[in-house]
Amino acid sequence: MKIAYCMSGHMRGYDKNISEANKMLVEMADRVFISTWEESGDNSVFWRNNERKSSLIDKESMLSIYNPTNFDIENSKDYETSLLKDYTNVSFRKTKQFVSVKNAIIMFKKIKKSLSYVTDEDIVIRGRPDVTDVPGFNLNKKLEDGVIYGRITPWSKIPSEVFFYGTKNSMVDFIPDEDFFTEELINTTENAEEVFYKAILHRGMRFEENKEMKFLLRGKPW
Repeated sequence: MKIAYCMSGHMRGYDKNISEANKMLVEMADRVFISTWEESGDNSVFWRNNERKSSLIDKESMLSIYNPTNFDIENSKDYETSLLKDYTNVSFRKTKQFVSVKNAIIMFKKIKKSLSYVTDEDIVIRGRPDVTDVPGFNLNKKLEDGVIYGRITPWSKIPSEVFFYGTKNSMVDFIPDEDFFTEELINTTENAEEVFYKAILHRGMRFEENKEMKFLLRGKPW
């Protein structure tokens, strides 16, 4: 059984996040794939304004830690500018959690890019770089096609996009096409978790919670 570990998103504190959990995931995987940004995103308001003030990641250090088979590093501001050209008639509104669907679209595109590197692996794990512990996680149970496995977010009571996994077919197929991001979805969705769950349902798939598993971001329960 071959395993791919796909990381996407900001490398917040990546040099400190190579904890036992991250080491376990990296060592468990036959290949590691990364799709990230030049900016570390260590500023808590990074995505809430247009200034994008953040330190830059140390590329060589990051590559030496994770030793990815394939990776890409992009500038987030340039990426957003390019993305918005496809949504010129849509007004992206801020939500009560200060996360707009615009940012969720950007997040999904990075997830999709990291998953695009997968070829012949049987199992695919997706995690953010700042996942520092995953107690209770293992692959002892046989996974089914058409199912995404992960955790329910306590406050929203819907699946979390922070860390999830499944068979190669499930993970590659669940990522929505462009027609998924309609203006109706953009204007009726409150957060990234909701977009994630709607994407799973959009593909006619189901989510199964692994209640034995938990995960921490930068040492804090999520």
